[in-house]
Amino acid sequence: MASHSPELVIPVPAPHRDAMKAFPSDALLLGSGVTVLGALRCLARVGISARVASEDSFAYRSSRWYRSAPPVRCELPDYLASLPGGVSVLIPCSDKWVRDVAALPQGLHERFPSSVPPAAVLDRFVDKGLFSELLEAEGVPHPRTIIVDRSFDVGRLDSLDRFFVKPRNSQLFHRRFGVKAFLPASFLDLAGKLDLVREAGLGVMLQEYVPGSPADHYFVDGFVDAQGRIPAVFARRRLRMHPPHFGNSSYMVSIPVAEAQQAVDDVTRLLRATGYRGIFSTEFKRDSRDGIFKLLEVNARAWWFVEFAAKCGVNVVEMAYRDALGQPVEEVRGYRVGRRLIHPYYDVFACLLGSSSRAGGLMTFVRSLPGADQPVLRWDDPLPALREFAARSSGFVRRRLPGAVRR
Repeated sequence: MASHSPELVIPVPAPHRDAMKAFPSDALLLGSGVTVLGALRCLARVGISARVASEDSFAYRSSRWYRSAPPVRCELPDYLASLPGGVSVLIPCSDKWVRDVAALPQGLHERFPSSVPPAAVLDRFVDKGLFSELLEAEGVPHPRTIIVDRSFDVGRLDSLDRFFVKPRNSQLFHRRFGVKAFLPASFLDLAGKLDLVREAGLGVMLQEYVPGSPADHYFVDGFVDAQGRIPAVFARRRLRMHPPHFGNSSYMVSIPVAEAQQAVDDVTRLLRATGYRGIFSTEFKRDSRDGIFKLLEVNARAWWFVEFAAKCGVNVVEMAYRDALGQPVEEVRGYRVGRRLIHPYYDVFACLLGSSSRAGGLMTFVRSLPGADQPVLRWDDPLPALREFAARSSGFVRRRLPGAVRR
């Protein structure tokens, strides 16, 4: 494997794709939170230097590999043009940043290469309304979906039939309401929820809630290179989640591809049909009524647990880096299965809610810890976990004992 300079020190005048292969290049991570920390570690484990452009105060700033770039306080093209000379591979870690990177003028792609889908392709995956239409057109099994526009009338529904309100832009919706979706309890409640999102100027749709347990959620992650080749596919299964219904995975396990073969075949066909390129993470739910895997969404970027995939043997962040530079991406022929990951902060609540007693829930949680990976705690990079624990503990005390912390 080629060595890389720990610092960006070599200027590359009038860079060209062939010239890039000859120069050490670093990576510029755009995003925040656990996803950035995971991507940073994925690159560090293979000797690739990275900088982070974010104003986020998350604990990754204490990582041993963290190097800051100037914060982005203007439009991305202007920001990149202001950086000192040299080649930096852009690795977006959120929907907003992957959109901005895909929309960059061609003149910036030489100096700031990336491995992301073309803007027109990306829109069909990120906008959940367009995504629903794409799945329908390609014949990929998915939940029944109704696009909601301003003329939509709740009275046209015969029944709620387990519909929930799903945003077209997940990040904007979560930022506004603090949840991933709304599960209405009645027609009146549904009408009220739709009024809320209309007042916020957000687009939504109604989607059928696929019946099943958290363990019916399967994820197919991987990478598509510039030639449309898929050198790696990684499958995992959710075991617990928090909050219920629309939360995040709190406990999961890597599984053989064969356990989710229908899902793998469907997403592979979808990505090839659309001309997709770059990192992907797809979520399916196996319908308990018919056993069919229904595709729920696709993340067109690195995701929360991207480092877990790398620990199992599928480092998609490294693949994105090499593909952006025009370097070959090696095929992954196998990975470690049966490896578990736990997110302690969320999983303790999942265990408590899933148990008939507090003691039983805590025992389930404690028994799951030995041998399981964690998204923040890493023994060769412990400070992010210590900072996160301190921050969460402080927040817990302030919420539970407000009088004790007032001065």
